[in-house]
Amino acid sequence: MKQSQLGVSFLVFAQTFSAAIFVVVANTVFTQSLINETQRLVPSIDPAAVLAAGGSADAIRKLAAPGTPELAALLKAFSNAFDYVCYLMIALAGISIFASFGMGWVDTRKAKPEPKTEAPAEAPAEA
Repeated sequence: MKQSQLGVSFLVFAQTFSAAIFVVVANTVFTQSLINETQRLVPSIDPAAVLAAGGSADAIRKLAAPGTPELAALLKAFSNAFDYVCYLMIALAGISIFASFGMGWVDTRKAKPEPKTEAPAEAPAEA
């Protein structure tokens, strides 16, 4: 019984710890790819201003005039940066699927004792 409790507690710890780590990793991937995509697609807009604007749609649209190619390119830069984060999450999901095949299966249910049945008495053989 103690082994199953230990296994469940380790599973919860691993899920929580990996979620905390990969939120930071995903944020770093998004930030760095947004800087790179902004420099590549919209060199006229400062990447620091893009990061300072945050994720608000109004703040992003204030960085470039409406209907200009800069606004379309800036929105494309945000889209590309988000795509990279999605690629990271898809890769992690694929890794976890393949890792799950190596874990095996252990039945932790208690085995029920089989009911004892007496063998039926044999009928005397007729002569």
